[in-house]
Amino acid sequence: MNSRIFMVIGFLFTIVACTDPHYPLHQLEGKWYCKTENGNWVSETWERHSDDLMKGVGKEISGEQETVTEYLELKRMGDALIYSATVPTQNEGNPVEFTCDSVSVNMMRFVNPNHDFPKFITYQLVNPTHMTVTVGNDATNHFVLEFSKDKE
Repeated sequence: MNSRIFMVIGFLFTIVACTDPHYPLHQLEGKWYCKTENGNWVSETWERHSDDLMKGVGKEISGEQETVTEYLELKRMGDALIYSATVPTQNEGNPVEFTCDSVSVNMMRFVNPNHDFPKFITYQLVNPTHMTVTVGNDATNHFVLEFSKDKE
């Protein structure tokens, strides 16, 4: 009996969280950095534009030079939470959308099974200054980025 209650609560929590524009999107606000294997940096900067929209910019950083690699959006569309990525050099500059299919207190997962790569993007907020972003197609074809709010 108790396990059924927890399953129902968990299911309802996932539905509410994926459709709630305040949760946990605001935790992404700010500038995040990840050091790459070659010693350069990548960054994501997120800003809240409204209760239903956050916008981000992904950049590669080499020394003092920053190059925009993608434009990002998290937006509420009806009952769905959508992650949109626009890479100017891919897909003729058109955005690729991913739909939230799973969320918990500190995690959001977005999927697009029809996209070649990636098919999923997961944001795991470790604490207020660290997050892990996993991008890939499956358990063996993915990469992980460890972000911090400070260059460490």
